Amino acid sequence: MTQDERLTNIEVTSEEVMVKLTILDETKAVGQDNVSPWILKEAAQALSVRLARIYNESLMNGELPSCWNDDKCKCLSNFQKGVKEEALNYRPVSLTSIPCKELERIIRLSPVTHLNTYMGSGKGNHA
Repeated sequence: MTQDERLTNIEVTSEEVMVKLTILDETKAVGQDNVSPWILKEAAQALSVRLARIYNESLMNGELPSCWNDDKCKCLSNFQKGVKEEALNYRPVSLTSIPCKELERIIRLSPVTHLNTYMGSGKGNHA
């Protein structure tokens, strides 16, 4: 296995970000940063380069921008069972910013993309 075939780091491209932004569901709720998915979708071309830069810096430094990682915004949702008027019958939900959710999706798909690139093409496959 060559150095290129190893998944040692994740690099996000502006093209990846643009694809993610253009397929956003505009009806989803905003996160604690109050950025609407509609705005992100409409401005995808203008934002993709900047967001890719932020994503790559975050991955390199191991830190998210503070406005994406704010645990102050929690609410109770998803009724479980029992009496609806009792708060104990609900579970807490954090509202995560949409750019942060998209970064999580890119990271989650990176191993699959990597394997498809290097293993799916026949390189390194054993018969």
